[in-house]
Amino acid sequence: MNFSRFRETGDLSDLTVTVNGSTFKLHKFPLFTKSGYFNNLARGNMSDTQKVELTNFPGGHDIFSLVADFCYSMNYDLTKNNIVQVRSAAEYLQMNGEANLIEISEKFLQDTITSAKMSRSSAGIVTLLLYCATVGTLAERAGIVDQCIEALVDCWVKLPTRFSSPTSKKPPEEKSEKVSSSLYTLPVEWFVKILTLGNEKGVKLSELGEMAIRYVTISLEKDEADDSKSKSDSKGKSQEQDDSTKTNTLSPKSTDKSIIKVDISKVLDTILVVLPEEAYVVSEVTTEWVTKVLRIATARGCSCRELLVKIAGEMLNKLSPEDLCIISPSVLHDIVLESSRGDGDHAEKACKLVDTYMSEMASKGVLTAETFKLLASAAPSGGRVSHDKMYEVLEYILKTEKEKLGKEQKRELLEQINFNLLSEGTLQRAFDSEIVPQSHVARGALALCHKLRSELDSVKYIAEMQEEELQKYQARAATSPLAPANASRNSDSGFSDSRESLKASPDTTDAVKAAQDVLSAARSKLSGPIYSSHRVSHMPYTTQTSSYPHPTGVEHDISLDDELEFKFDRTFRSLDQRANQRRPTYNPSSSHTKHRTYFPYSHRY
Repeated sequence: MNFSRFRETGDLSDLTVTVNGSTFKLHKFPLFTKSGYFNNLARGNMSDTQKVELTNFPGGHDIFSLVADFCYSMNYDLTKNNIVQVRSAAEYLQMNGEANLIEISEKFLQDTITSAKMSRSSAGIVTLLLYCATVGTLAERAGIVDQCIEALVDCWVKLPTRFSSPTSKKPPEEKSEKVSSSLYTLPVEWFVKILTLGNEKGVKLSELGEMAIRYVTISLEKDEADDSKSKSDSKGKSQEQDDSTKTNTLSPKSTDKSIIKVDISKVLDTILVVLPEEAYVVSEVTTEWVTKVLRIATARGCSCRELLVKIAGEMLNKLSPEDLCIISPSVLHDIVLESSRGDGDHAEKACKLVDTYMSEMASKGVLTAETFKLLASAAPSGGRVSHDKMYEVLEYILKTEKEKLGKEQKRELLEQINFNLLSEGTLQRAFDSEIVPQSHVARGALALCHKLRSELDSVKYIAEMQEEELQKYQARAATSPLAPANASRNSDSGFSDSRESLKASPDTTDAVKAAQDVLSAARSKLSGPIYSSHRVSHMPYTTQTSSYPHPTGVEHDISLDDELEFKFDRTFRSLDQRANQRRPTYNPSSSHTKHRTYFPYSHRY
């Protein structure tokens, strides 16, 4: 039966459906046969003229009109711009079953995602995710969000195919910026899924780190904009109350939309923690960014604060004195504490950072005694080799805050300085200035004297040991005879002779002569019979007038061709079974002279 006429006119309507203020005069039977939602209503206590209101319906009245056309077996259009809403509406109305709207819309959605994956069109998949964001939790319940996220990551990691779209003529920056700006407006839970799946499927950590930094930066900008807008709204609250009578005469649709504020604490704790520390070693992580985010995380008690402190600790070598002044002392204190937990190299860098920071702050005249004590106590005690810079900063504080500091405070500040690690010039400066007690200077001077005495004793001991070794060496050289000038060339034990001469005089002054003896014995040995793996050839000793000159005066008794033939003209046992049979040979006197037989694996061919 054709219900399209009743759908268009609304005749004999027994069900009224309201969606976002729009009313639809419909009939129960077409809706009950397709929708489980309306079917459940029919099984309840429904009157003859039932009214139903659908709240938070995905896509609004336009999508519901399309769904109603489907229930009345009328024509409807599915496109990539409405497929997410239609699939979510089918989930809302529980339109399950064969050839029902869930099955049809799911197939169309799969085809759309597959086409985007084959063409590597990440922009199309991001558009689907944006439509999912307008729908809300229904898109997640229908599984659309997970499908789109998986397809998006596949577009990043998989190689292009012949179905991939050609390179656009637009600049790549323009296209990627448009896609990325839309991607960073997704809910934080979905973005976390993108980062997690990208890390699992092998997307570069640097790229994922850049995405995370960008998402956090945009969220911070939104949070600041919301705060400024809320302040401006609070200032104009009294004026709005005065004009409330005029506003009431207008349409109800003219009311302002409520501001959806960004939960920056949730963003920081979910986005930054999902990736390892190595992902944030990128150029986007600057000193200003780390300082800003660390300050916000500290103020709001975020759990990602420890990670931010570690990231800041890795940037110790990149920070200049000007950049250090941007960081607050409390934040720098935490950075130093975290970074100094590593090996000795990290502790040394942390102490160097503290000294540079306090020196820069003292040069600008903004360093206080509390800041000095806070930072000096944070640095590890064994990380400094010298306390000269620390004393210079302490001297500045004692001069500028002389009237403010009490005896106990001065004592606590002096305890931060190890006077035993001061140089001679710094001790002389402390003695002349008379700012610190002379007992501290005397203790440092005694430690310096002890250090210099120890170094002097060490130098003397080394010099005495070297002098003793030199005398022993000269004595052995004077008593040891020189090695023989020439080794016996005709002796068969030429090598042993040379080795005995070396053992007899290991400390001889003429080491070059000993090496020449070894070479001479080697030449003498080689001038004898040559041992080969095939045969022994005794070659007579010839003079330098030989037709074949050789450095040792030895001439071969066979030609080069004969030698090669002897080496390579050998029969190898064949692995082929046919080779074990009788090999045909060539006989010039036989009647088969015109037909030579060449057998494979022959020793001759």
